[in-house]
Formats: sequence, structure tokens, C-alpha cells
Amino acid sequence: MTSTLSPARAAGLSAGLAIGSALLSNFAPLEPWGVLQIGPRLDAIPLLPGIYFGLVVCVGGFLTGTRNPLSLALLLAMIVVAWVCAWKTGYQLYERLERDHPGPIGSAGASVLAPARLAITGLVAGLVGSAITVLGVIIVRRDFRSVANCARTIAIGTAAGTLLACNSVIESMLPLFLVWQPAVAASIAFGLARPKPRPAAPTIGGSAPVET
Repeated sequence: MTSTLSPARAAGLSAGLAIGSALLSNFAPLEPWGVLQIGPRLDAIPLLPGIYFGLVVCVGGFLTGTRNPLSLALLLAMIVVAWVCAWKTGYQLYERLERDHPGPIGSAGASVLAPARLAITGLVAGLVGSAITVLGVIIVRRDFRSVANCARTIAIGTAAGTLLACNSVIESMLPLFLVWQPAVAASIAFGLARPKPRPAAPTIGGSAPVET
């Protein structure tokens, strides 16, 4: 089904919804479903941020032509998986960087390398999360499968991941959520709503196609 929304409007609507999901991800990350426990107790993964953002992307998919409930459910599941994988990647990478490169201790009693470690962690986690998210989108929507759509979305998610460094200053992931989620959601919706090139008309005996 072809989208009736312009790419800009689809991107704007998705970004607006994602601002809401970003706020929920930061201020209501646990209830009512709690966390997913994989590995150390300190590495408990809050599931709701992935669900919030997944619902936003599903709404964007619905508005741009995806009507199959199973497809939307698969897309939601893939985005939750992307969130879990990004969290695990970030946690394990930060632990390794902290162990291998502790750095000098500043006046506040924390390592002066903490912001750099968080930026690197966020960069890699953002790459993982956005790549798996894009994979979910292209599985459900073949019309998203272009180098431009995939590269743009992954690049945005990877770059926005560096905002995890803000956590070392304000001890909050809100800046990350407020940029990563709206920007990635807008990129996906923009790609889904873009008019797709029409296939060329068949030719007979090498003659030019006849327009009717």
C-alpha cells in the first residue's frame, strides 16, 4: 500500500512521537514489565525503552503502508532485540574499557576518561542498535532496501550514540534518548514514505516504450 504522507510529514510525525517515547524511556523505563536479566545483576536491561521506540516505528510503518499485524509485530520484536543487543554491547564494552584503561582520577573522584569511554561505548552501541533496527525494517518493508536509507539511518544512530557521554556529566540518558530516537525514527519514516521509482515499461524489438 502506497503512503499518502509526504516524506517530510512522515518524518515529522515519527520524530514527534519519538520525543514522547524518549521521555517515557528516561522517566518510566521499568514498570510494569521490569527488566530482562542476562548476565550480571548490575546488567539488568530495562525492556520498556525498546518497546516504546518499537511502537513509534510501528506507527510510522503503519502510516506509510504497513497494514499486516504480523509484520508490525515482527518489526516491534526486532527493535526490542536491537535495544537489548545495544545495551549488552554498551555495558560489556564499557566494563572492558574501564578495566583496561582506568585513567587518572579527577578532583571529583571519578576517572577523567569516563566521558571518552562513554562516547566510545555509545558509538558502538548506537551502531549495533541502529543496524539491527534497519535489519528489522528491511525484513518487513522491501521498499526500504536502498543504500541511502540504510546508510543514513545507521550513520544517524551511530553518531547519536556518542551522546551517552552526557551521562558522565548529568547522570541521565535523556540527551541520548531525545536525539537518537526522534532522529532514527524520522530517518526510517522518511525512507518508507519516499516515492518509489516506477519500473520501466517493457520494450518490443528494442523500440522505445509507448506511453499511454
